[in-house]
Amino acid sequence: MLEMKKLSLVVSLVIGGLVGQNAYSNYYADDAAIKKNMLNENVFSENNADWQKAQEKAAEQRKAFDKVQMPERNSFPNVQVGQFSNIDVQKIAERYKKKVNDEKKTISGVIGFASFSMPDSSLKKLIADTLKVNGTVVFIGFKNNDFKETAKEIRRLDIRKGNIQINPNAFKQYKVDVVPSIVMVKANAEENMDEEGCVMPENYSKVTGDISVEYALEIMAKGEKGELQTLANDYLKQVKRGGGNE
Repeated sequence: MLEMKKLSLVVSLVIGGLVGQNAYSNYYADDAAIKKNMLNENVFSENNADWQKAQEKAAEQRKAFDKVQMPERNSFPNVQVGQFSNIDVQKIAERYKKKVNDEKKTISGVIGFASFSMPDSSLKKLIADTLKVNGTVVFIGFKNNDFKETAKEIRRLDIRKGNIQINPNAFKQYKVDVVPSIVMVKANAEENMDEEGCVMPENYSKVTGDISVEYALEIMAKGEKGELQTLANDYLKQVKRGGGNE
């Protein structure tokens, strides 16, 4: 059994979607660029009828989205995502615009860190896999820093179910500089941060590589101890049952 607090498995598959630190910084915009895009009147104008309609729809969906389940053996807040027949990119944008300056925005449970530069098959599988455990797929920003391009890309990929968030802060909190990465987080882990604003190592487990969520959880279950090991086994059981929201 592996004796370690942190797991980092790099699968040596040559895929165009894996990005290192240099590609990571070049691909994504800084906060100023993202904020500028969020304020683009052509995209987010409150006088735009389509935008107003999208806001109303987002408000209705958010009521259901914010409900959580409490698993029997842990206190993870799992979000119901399968009830939505299609991914609502307008909703993603609306939520991000509202919280773009919220530095304490956090996520817990099983998180898949992704990039639109990943191969189509890898990205679609990651989104489908995280859905099996009511997890979240996180992007650091919009595709090419543009909301419209993000919407177009999701339509092109024909991604119909999943929970996608734009959350640059999460990449910092879990020290993610390579995608895809799969992270399993204890409940309320954000309450115990280090001096740099990162989640403490004992409160999460991370596996990096183009692998399935199930395989990542198997690695965590074998390598971790205590609560993290228990959580990994719980999620593995959920995956093997076929997931809760497919």
